Order: sequence, then C-alpha cells, then structure tokens
Amino acid sequence: MSETDLLSPLKNESPPAPNELVTTAGSLRALRLAKGWTLADVEARLKFAAKHIDALESERFDSLPRGLALKSLVKNYARLLGVDSKAIERALEPYIGTVTG
Repeated sequence: MSETDLLSPLKNESPPAPNELVTTAGSLRALRLAKGWTLADVEARLKFAAKHIDALESERFDSLPRGLALKSLVKNYARLLGVDSKAIERALEPYIGTVTG
C-alpha cells in the first residue's frame, strides 16, 4: 500500500457485507458506489434532491430536512440499497423526532 493510499482511506472503502448491519449513514455512500450509482442515479430513483442524499452520506445532518421527510429518505434509500434502515433511523432520532410509520 502506498503512502497516497494511506492518506485517502475513503478511496479504498469497501461496502459492508450483505449480512453486516449498516450503522452509519456514511456507509450508504460505499454501498451506492459498489452498485456503480451516481448521486443523480439515486436522485432519479428516490425523487429526493441529490444535495440531501449527499448530506446524508456525508453525515451533515444539519443540512437535511427534519421529521417525516428525513425518515422517508432514510427508509427509501436503505431499501434501494438492500439494507435495514433501523440503525440509521436510531442514530438520526434527534433529527427525525417522534414520527411514526
């Protein structure tokens, strides 16, 4: 491994295994990239703005919508990627609030 590789850990990030629990929103980016999808691809499939998808993947939670819109984004994105959304939803509870459904 070269020095450049060590300085750029995200370049070498591998997606979680299919049975591995996705516990951070940042893991979603690795899963998306493993599928060869761009932000525009996901935006077209989910009908959520690319800026919100990028903010979720980058864990810039203050840039995300709140409440039901955020919960819907997380659930639909996780479903699209084939992972369980529950751990991410728990991590985002302060931003989602007490929305049920």
